Amino acid sequence: MVIIGEGNKIDDQMAKEAGLLIDSKLGGVKTNPFLQTSCQDIFAAGEIASYPSWYVGQNIRSKNQVTGMSQGSYSALNMLGKLIPFSNVPFQQTVIYGKNLQYIGHATQWDEIHIDGSTKDGKFIAYYIKDNNILAALGQNRSGDILVLFEAMSQNKLPPASEIKDNSCSVEDIKKQLKLNKNGGRCRRED
Repeated sequence: MVIIGEGNKIDDQMAKEAGLLIDSKLGGVKTNPFLQTSCQDIFAAGEIASYPSWYVGQNIRSKNQVTGMSQGSYSALNMLGKLIPFSNVPFQQTVIYGKNLQYIGHATQWDEIHIDGSTKDGKFIAYYIKDNNILAALGQNRSGDILVLFEAMSQNKLPPASEIKDNSCSVEDIKKQLKLNKNGGRCRRED
């Protein structure tokens, strides 16, 4: 069985009645990395799934269509016995009032937000930082840079936030480092 939930308000009544473990903090159905619920034969995907994120170090719920669709694919493979953990870093993109925004990672708490670029000119990256780690980034009109940061997050290759803040490491430096990683993903977009 697959449980898929999309929308703004989670209705977990059916899951509760089925005896599934509910995440009391985040809401939704708690899963393991394979998107299995507390009942081994029931999987959850989409907004209803509260899943462990290796990148954040705790359970998260993603309210994003792309993540939900991806989780559906992972759930299907895991139902077939493939046992592939869902480890995708959240990525969201939207256009609001003609402004293209991309958000990567997941941050519900942060110590500071560091802005690289100009919010006035509408070309910037906002880094959400906690304990010198970049938890998330929001970009406007810096799509290529956001894709590099997304790949670095996915490979766990982001530098400490202090290096971004003091300009000792740029997005271009990160891109060069990723190209050296033969076993990881590739930045396919060239500016």
